Amino acid sequence: MNWEETIDPVIIDNARKVDEIFEKFPYVKDLAQRLRERKMKVIENLEFYVEQTIKSVEKLGGKAYLAKTKEEANRIIGEIVGSEKKVVISKSNVAYETGLREFLQKQKNEVWETDLGEFLVQLQDGWPSHIVAPSIDLKREEAGKLIHKINPKIGKESSVEDMVRAVREFLMDKYIHADFGITGANAVSADTGSVTLVENEGNIRMDTVLPSSHIVITGIDKIVPTLPDALDEVMVQSANAGLFPPTYINVTSGQAQLQT
Repeated sequence: MNWEETIDPVIIDNARKVDEIFEKFPYVKDLAQRLRERKMKVIENLEFYVEQTIKSVEKLGGKAYLAKTKEEANRIIGEIVGSEKKVVISKSNVAYETGLREFLQKQKNEVWETDLGEFLVQLQDGWPSHIVAPSIDLKREEAGKLIHKINPKIGKESSVEDMVRAVREFLMDKYIHADFGITGANAVSADTGSVTLVENEGNIRMDTVLPSSHIVITGIDKIVPTLPDALDEVMVQSANAGLFPPTYINVTSGQAQLQT
């Protein structure tokens, strides 16, 4: 049996795309090497950089919290959000690890995933089947049945374009009326306290600018020394995800942020 036959086809396709990107844009390899050296600097002086990040965030008028456990992280965000609020959230591995959406829902908040794949998984009351493409296992007909829950005009025979349009219209109302937008972070710059995010759907920028408040939940492993390093991070991460050049890059400064 060929080794490729034992691996998820999506992973194989992504690996090929990454190889093509690094061949076409060799400078990305240089960015990756430089970035590794910069991140090693943070690891070697972690306490200093965590403290600098917190001070930088607060200097810009934001609030920073350092949580040691997932329970503490959820508690802090839960106290900030309260109950009976409207919340939009973008795909975040840290939020998955803490069970943040479910935690906030138990506090009687209305919480919606805004990444298309994650949104379908939420409607399915399921679990992501792939770290990059959460609902890759869903067929078009299955997706139509799920979207029918929020728009009766959509069904298993609907076109993909109509399904996407229905989800976009539904979420736009949630963005506009949201009290809080929650995102992860691709990188956090210690010197400015800025958060950088890379995406290909445009939902993250909606999560960060339309709600009244923005909360970032991320790990201290995302800290890099400077803002240029943070921008290098999103370039390198985008390339390694097989999505280069990046579709959207967001830089957010002075918002409420959570380090775990």
